[in-house]
Amino acid sequence: MKLTRITVRNLLSFAEQELEFDRGLVVIVGRNGAGKSNLVRLLALAGLALEWLEERSSGMSRPGQVPQTQAALASYAAARHRRVSDDARLRLEVGIEVNRAELEDVACFVRAAIVSSILLHHHSGHEAEAIAAWAEEQITSESLSALASGALVMEHQGSPDAPWTMSYEFTHGGSRFAWQLATRGGGQVIRPVSDETVSSLVGAYEPILNALIGSANVPSPNDSPRLPPFRLGLLCRKAGTPVEAPLVQSSGAAFNPDLLPHRRFAELAGIPVWTMPASRSYSLAWVLRLVFGRGLVMLGEQLRGVATMAAPLREVGRFGVSELSSPSPNFEPYALPLRLLRLKNGDMVQRERFRRIQEVFSKLAPGRGVDLSFAVQPQPIPGQEGEVADPNGAEVAITVLIRHRDLAAGLDWEMPVQLCGAGTWEALVVAEAITDADKRAVILDEPAASLHPGWQQLLRSQIRERAGNGQFVLITHSPYLVPMETEDDLYRLVRAASRDGATRFARVRRPLDNALTVMRDYSMSADARALLFASGAVLLEGDTELGALPLWFAKSRAARELGDPESLHLGFYNVGGDTHFKAPLVLLVALGIPWAIVCGGWLFDPHFRGNHIFRQVAAAGAGATDLQSFIETYIDDLAMAPAVTFEQAVSEGAKHGIFTLAKGWTRDDRKNGVVGDESFEHFVEDILPGELAKAEAAVGRNKSLRKGRWLAENNPCPEEIDQLYRQLVAALATAGMSTGS
Repeated sequence: MKLTRITVRNLLSFAEQELEFDRGLVVIVGRNGAGKSNLVRLLALAGLALEWLEERSSGMSRPGQVPQTQAALASYAAARHRRVSDDARLRLEVGIEVNRAELEDVACFVRAAIVSSILLHHHSGHEAEAIAAWAEEQITSESLSALASGALVMEHQGSPDAPWTMSYEFTHGGSRFAWQLATRGGGQVIRPVSDETVSSLVGAYEPILNALIGSANVPSPNDSPRLPPFRLGLLCRKAGTPVEAPLVQSSGAAFNPDLLPHRRFAELAGIPVWTMPASRSYSLAWVLRLVFGRGLVMLGEQLRGVATMAAPLREVGRFGVSELSSPSPNFEPYALPLRLLRLKNGDMVQRERFRRIQEVFSKLAPGRGVDLSFAVQPQPIPGQEGEVADPNGAEVAITVLIRHRDLAAGLDWEMPVQLCGAGTWEALVVAEAITDADKRAVILDEPAASLHPGWQQLLRSQIRERAGNGQFVLITHSPYLVPMETEDDLYRLVRAASRDGATRFARVRRPLDNALTVMRDYSMSADARALLFASGAVLLEGDTELGALPLWFAKSRAARELGDPESLHLGFYNVGGDTHFKAPLVLLVALGIPWAIVCGGWLFDPHFRGNHIFRQVAAAGAGATDLQSFIETYIDDLAMAPAVTFEQAVSEGAKHGIFTLAKGWTRDDRKNGVVGDESFEHFVEDILPGELAKAEAAVGRNKSLRKGRWLAENNPCPEEIDQLYRQLVAALATAGMSTGS
């Protein structure tokens, strides 16, 4: 299974937003509170809804009891976006695309369901065989190909006691269809005329047989129906008129294990057909839950010891005896030891998967290996020491053992994972999730919170290696996990930001101007990639500014009033020279990251034509109309250049987030005895005479970064820099920087 998109309205931190997913890898970045992890919660909501439908159809829900999943769904309904009214409609669409094997599971269900629906009215022996043969021949993966790509759609009307509605929407023959899932009795298939048509619960609908052969041709129960060639469009011919959704009945006249469609579905669903199976029905929701459960791997809050609404926290490694033979939750970290034990002691395919998990773990955690030990721990009856009340009351302890190898020291030892660092456990959990990622969508929300930078880079390599055949959605705060090896990596980036109280996404669109240079600049510096996580980015010209300005800003009066750079989540980056602003700025603009520039005065001189700072900004895609007009009037036309003063150029730059501390644009020309006034160093010498020489004496002449830090550490913040910080914060706020926590 692959995810194709998420569209959400009025839910959690989203007012109205859509995000499309690439087939290989999507990397979502942004600051805390931007709403990145809410994407995972939206996917969990879709899984919970399918789980709830399964509980209801299987009879797991009991009268008077509120199932855990139903309570979780109610909590989501209450988690509406804070800026919408209590009666606003909530809507979530999760686009999916199933692979060939998953589509065959869907076809297996549809064949069995349509046969069941027909047999409810026509169930004599020879007719049943003919109907089954027709289903096997006509209802194929190819005839159901429209179902391979669609969207799970959930809606809530806003009233606290209202239920969620759920449907699977797809397109066939140019028409939009909605297969309702949350309607009691199995639901309907409808060709909607609007979203309201989908969410409404239609009381009357056309039986399946009527839809297949036409209402006028329906035979009596004693006559054999003449079934036409199957087309998916037959399930709903007229817009707004629903057709009965087919169901598989597990018992009674509508289910016959002698018929091939029913026997195959029984194998898929694990129905014990040769004993007395439980009476229940299976809808399309059951198959979608199967696909969703197998095809989607989500790791996030559980890694940080946070219980989710679907999975409360449990002690790792301790299980009841009955759990050894019952299905374990897919990819829940607490059940990892149990899953590994089953793989290690399973069939050949399972043992091979255990070996691959061991191999991936060793790549993520070099010098370490993993194995298991197993012990049964009887639970004594109170007051009767040494006796066991019930074998099923015993507990099983599965210990995950981490083997350490120090070849240099000649040491080799092992210890329980609980005695290792948190990063070792996290590496093992991630190793299981990304092993055999083919044909799955793997969602990793902050997977490297406990991994040091070296292991993070190893994880990045492992994800890249597997993204060719699988799908990964990586949500991260770590610059070491952001891939920047190829131009395609730029197009994998999505930035989440909170604007006007709602989460919004921005991403790099093809083609990106100067993409290879941009990629190279960011690939060479983790500091550059760290800008992707900042609320606002400040680009600087050199190391002296990088060492001095952030410290001076933090000491300024403006910081006490507006917040210091750390509390505002500002990122500072030295672009490496006066002509190098364009490349880093291109990516900031493409991702909608608020930015500002502090550069030398020379870059404002109209005679500095090709790499004039205004030209660099415009070439990065950030040139507003009036800035472009200034370029055309005073920079493109050399005859007009003398008409511009330094003050005019600086004033124009300040309108667009471009600032300088320089007093002019004159450069040093020692041969001709000209003393410049355009650099940051000249500014410092002018306001703090002799301090540069002291800084050089203290840290060294060529240590620009350390020299800048020395200046800021040993001198109060100058008034000019206090004013510059006020201007920067104002410009970033105007550009969309959030100043909240």
